[in-house]
Amino acid sequence: MIKLYFIIFSFIFSMLPHDRSYIPNNNLNILNEDSFLPSNSIVDIRLAEDRVIFGTSGGLGYMDLDNNDIFRTFDSPNLPYGSNPAVITKDNIIAVSGGQMVEAAGGIYPSGTGIGYSIDNGISWYYKNQPIDPIPNDGLYQTITWGNQEIKQLSVTTEINNITYDLAVVGDYIYSASWAGGLRRFKFQNIDLGQPGEDLNPWQIIPLPMDNQSVLVCGFINTDTYEINPNDPINGGSHNHKGFSVFSNNDSTIWVGTAKGINKGIINHENGCIDWEHFNAITHGFSGDWVIGFNYQLGNNRIWAITWSTDSSEKNAISYSDDGGFSWDTPDQLRDLNIKFYNIYSDEDRIYASSENGLYVSNNGEYWSKISDIESFDGQKILSEVVYSSISVLDETEKTLWIGTPDGLALTSNLGLDWDVIRFWNNNSDDIFYAYPNPFYINEINQFNGEGFVRLVFQNASENSILNIFNFSMEEVIELNDNNFINNGLYTNVGEFIWDGRNSYGHKVSNGVYFCRLNNNNNIYWSKLVVIN
Repeated sequence: MIKLYFIIFSFIFSMLPHDRSYIPNNNLNILNEDSFLPSNSIVDIRLAEDRVIFGTSGGLGYMDLDNNDIFRTFDSPNLPYGSNPAVITKDNIIAVSGGQMVEAAGGIYPSGTGIGYSIDNGISWYYKNQPIDPIPNDGLYQTITWGNQEIKQLSVTTEINNITYDLAVVGDYIYSASWAGGLRRFKFQNIDLGQPGEDLNPWQIIPLPMDNQSVLVCGFINTDTYEINPNDPINGGSHNHKGFSVFSNNDSTIWVGTAKGINKGIINHENGCIDWEHFNAITHGFSGDWVIGFNYQLGNNRIWAITWSTDSSEKNAISYSDDGGFSWDTPDQLRDLNIKFYNIYSDEDRIYASSENGLYVSNNGEYWSKISDIESFDGQKILSEVVYSSISVLDETEKTLWIGTPDGLALTSNLGLDWDVIRFWNNNSDDIFYAYPNPFYINEINQFNGEGFVRLVFQNASENSILNIFNFSMEEVIELNDNNFINNGLYTNVGEFIWDGRNSYGHKVSNGVYFCRLNNNNNIYWSKLVVIN
């Protein structure tokens, strides 16, 4: 499971419902040459005051609503490095987390790269380090103060496996949910007290119930038996201290999803304390105890939770509560599917559930239809069945649904009958020829009709181009020619080859580094591709 952590959790987030005036451009598929996002893997889509914000696997981008055919990349040293597992917007506040894969102890693990946040809609940015605890004298535990009590907490002294999978803005605080780091917050309004990097807005650790606790009342914790410890229970820890999601639709209630259920917190704004109720799948009826996202449905005060199974008695599905979390129901259709959902979004008309198997849409939460096989009128296709995120925007007469995938953006105003597909080429880049996704996970990413696909994109394209792919020993694996070439269609003179990771005999290639040689207009270009099977 470790191998997949960052791949999976880069796409985990909850989304607040927003309505914003937006006039769709029917010619969006013909992009400005200078318009680009940092990556075509669109992880999260949010609406800010006058912008659409895009979290991607390569960084944070945006589109101004009054200039709806120009996409931009935020450029600030105060933004976190790498992919964006979480993005949140509220009023003029934008917050984004960062993560990357690192080698450690003979393996590859996800590592957090901090939090970037803006309080002026992205004009200026501040950086917050990934929360790291000091090394205590005994090397294991430190003592924190919560509700005027001294609480024992296992120190988290590394960014490895300490990555922020979700964010929430509640009151004056930005909350962070991470696996090793649990639930933490900092008071972003304190930035006016000093320069970024000064410890004037420190991270605060927030205790959650232990696995065997149904409530945790601030100021009345049994400190003899309680400790904050994200280790597995067999090692003295609690799965409920592994944070994966955090959400709030008001400033008095906060929801936290963990590897052991759902936590509902009531915030006391006078002293900053939070009192918790802890719900689990067995006693409260939601589909699985691994809770990776929430959504609040306007109009009926319904809270939705994305749940993944932790054992054979549970299901991957989404569940909802109409009574504040005390009891939960799961749509039978989605329970039977038993697929992983990544995001829930709702507007006044519908609920949209993004999954590993497409986008599911419902009017009432019980009966769902599937949107998949995305292809525009000019033949541009999304080569992935996965949908990571969705959001709808309105003008006076029409609603446009935006969805984010590993293979670009797609827009529809008629629930999938017609599509605009948007992918990006950085015309200002020095990269004349490159591959994406890279690394190419043949069996996991960009899956379409049972096959994985990688795009090899190049500018000044000629239909007579030839692409040869070699293994690490420089033995030719396959040659791609005009039969495999397609005109990008979104940009002038940009073309691409599509490769399914199979050799000339039709067999999937082995793990390793592959060298791609492009002959385009008698000019030779090289690119490197990592394949993981």
